[in-house]
Amino acid sequence: MKNRLLKFVLVILIMCVNAFVFNGCFHKHNYTTQLIEPTCTEQGYEAHICKCGHVIKDNYLDKLEHVLQEVSNNDGTLSNKCQCGFVESVIVDEKAFIIKNNALKGLTNYGQTLSKIIVPNSVTVIDDSAFYKCTSLISVTLGNSVETIGDYAFKECKNLTSIVIPKTVTSIGSKSFYKCYSLTNIKYCGTESQWNKIDKGSYWHHDKGSVVIDYNYLEE
Repeated sequence: MKNRLLKFVLVILIMCVNAFVFNGCFHKHNYTTQLIEPTCTEQGYEAHICKCGHVIKDNYLDKLEHVLQEVSNNDGTLSNKCQCGFVESVIVDEKAFIIKNNALKGLTNYGQTLSKIIVPNSVTVIDDSAFYKCTSLISVTLGNSVETIGDYAFKECKNLTSIVIPKTVTSIGSKSFYKCYSLTNIKYCGTESQWNKIDKGSYWHHDKGSVVIDYNYLEE
């Protein structure tokens, strides 16, 4: 019985070895080299490829810079956009009076790459949840006619670090900047007295005590 079992194991081992050999796993690799050009989203590199499928990558090249072009969007905004899909900034139509509810919620129209928004002077209202959960948003400049920042307008814009608020603003809604963890500094174009008169909703910022207000800010 033991001999039969041993013979069976030996047969299986021989079959496995033959399978490895015939599939080229014990052969000497013969590589051809192919240059993979870098793009604005991926590094380039040299790929050394064997016919058996084995690949070695080395000599990495840095990503390229994004090539931005101004593109008109269906919602009336303009985007500085790269062909890879990266969007650096969105400029709202200068004829607009209101940025509507959920206008750019989650950046569904722009992917998750938008970093900068410029709101024109014609806009008077940033509606509720207009920029809710725009997680890649870093910088916002509000035009000098904005009067109302709605509830949840910038809620959970977790990477927002810079916003310019004009002195025309009279109300900031509830949780407008709630969970904007990176927003520790607000540039305000009016005086401290004017800022204190703004009607601010509950939890307009999750940690109001940590926010520094730069009063009398003047854009460069």
